[in-house]
Amino acid sequence: MEQLAEAGNVTEASELMQAIDMLKEEQARLQDSLTQVDPAFRHEQRMEICDVCGAFSVPIEGHVRQVSHVEGKQHTGFVKLRQVLQDLKVQTRAQSYTASV
Repeated sequence: MEQLAEAGNVTEASELMQAIDMLKEEQARLQDSLTQVDPAFRHEQRMEICDVCGAFSVPIEGHVRQVSHVEGKQHTGFVKLRQVLQDLKVQTRAQSYTASV
């Protein structure tokens, strides 16, 4: 989306933002409808997804479990992978900028 805006495709970027907003609203609506379908779902533990590595966790598990996850191999591997990807993006942008100048 940022790339579209930077490239001057503001219309496409705004359409993408509208699509994202619609999907977020649909997600919230579906989550609400899930608890309305069967009251038993209200008593089940909610799972959360780690934004970094995508692992499932129960938010009530406690601080020790959360720290264990953050220090785990899968999570730290994804942190390193995301950092390398970000560095490569910056490097690629710098190279394309110097090539165009």
